[in-house]
Amino acid sequence: MRSGEQVYRRLTNGNGEFRFAGLQPGTWTVTIDPAKLPENATIEETGYTLEVEPSADQEVEFRVELKIRTMRMLGTLKVKG
Repeated sequence: MRSGEQVYRRLTNGNGEFRFAGLQPGTWTVTIDPAKLPENATIEETGYTLEVEPSADQEVEFRVELKIRTMRMLGTLKVKG
């Protein structure tokens, strides 16, 4: 989260949520670093710009999805039993 020279960083909780409280009114940009996401994750938008107003709550949703991994058999598999 950045506004001018003010920068705040957060890690998500177990549900993937984060919160910033007590921000000064003004224009703020919140971003997610895609390099910090799991290897098989994709993200639609990596950042949003918000106009923060006094005593206001704002919600931003980053849509992160896990890619489906495919497996390819390179040889014959025999299953006993």
